[in-house]
Amino acid sequence: MSNISEINTESEWQQKINSRITDLTVLMKDINCDVAKEATKQLVALKRSVVNVAGPVTEIILTNDCVSVTCLSLRPKTTLLNTVM
Repeated sequence: MSNISEINTESEWQQKINSRITDLTVLMKDINCDVAKEATKQLVALKRSVVNVAGPVTEIILTNDCVSVTCLSLRPKTTLLNTVM
């Protein structure tokens, strides 16, 4: 109950959720190529690879030059950080 009483407004609640999501996000980037550009060519294969390596994830977002993966917990995040794809 202490967690609920600490959150007084909806914006505080949203900030808490956003910080949790940020803590579980992994950015994948390569110095030799544009990962996002390559991922758009084989998006389904990328999603399958990420799920096979780390398990289910919340979302995979392609940004300017990297791929952002939001994990469900610390275990898949750690797995992704320790994996070379």
